[in-house]
Amino acid sequence: MSTTSTPYTAYYTVGDKVQDKLGGNKHMIVVSVTEIPAEDFFLPELDKTVAEYNEEMFHYTARGDPVIGVSFESDLDTLVPEWHVMDASDVADTVIERNDEMINTLIYSYPQSRLEPV
Repeated sequence: MSTTSTPYTAYYTVGDKVQDKLGGNKHMIVVSVTEIPAEDFFLPELDKTVAEYNEEMFHYTARGDPVIGVSFESDLDTLVPEWHVMDASDVADTVIERNDEMINTLIYSYPQSRLEPV
């Protein structure tokens, strides 16, 4: 995995373990990778883009960053307890399927530059 980012180029892959650079020290697993920039990735539940949300809530600007979908390990432990022994792509598929079935989300969308490898 390279850590040099260019706009619209994702350098994480499904299964990578990451955490939020802004704090919290909660480990997350990458479950989806897009080439869609944060300024264009719309979050209907918030009625704003990933870029707008990050600028408003965290004063963090990342308009051209690709959006990375992550799940917190603590959520996976509860809702997909077998995730530790599953193939990364199977974990991602299971999370996406279960996310669609639930009211509460399992997948959180982050601009790539807010994440760092663990």
